[in-house]
Amino acid sequence: MKKISMMICVTLVAMVLGFGTSSATTEEDTIIKEVTNTVARIQYTKDPRTGLCFAIYQTWVGFAKIASLSTVPCEAIPSNLLITVKLP
Repeated sequence: MKKISMMICVTLVAMVLGFGTSSATTEEDTIIKEVTNTVARIQYTKDPRTGLCFAIYQTWVGFAKIASLSTVPCEAIPSNLLITVKLP
């Protein structure tokens, strides 16, 4: 009877604590989701005048659109992701 009571207590404690799931796992999942969403919004473009390639990230913060721009090696960008700008 004592063993059964002890097993029930251990099981209940494990259930309350979430069977080893920790806030670190939840935090890690949140970070992975945020990074995935950020990476999915990066666009790659090539300036035909200079031959330079850029990574562009745009997002909204409140009512303001924020953009970040950085040069990247053109050969590192898969062709299906690269947009070449056509200027008049």
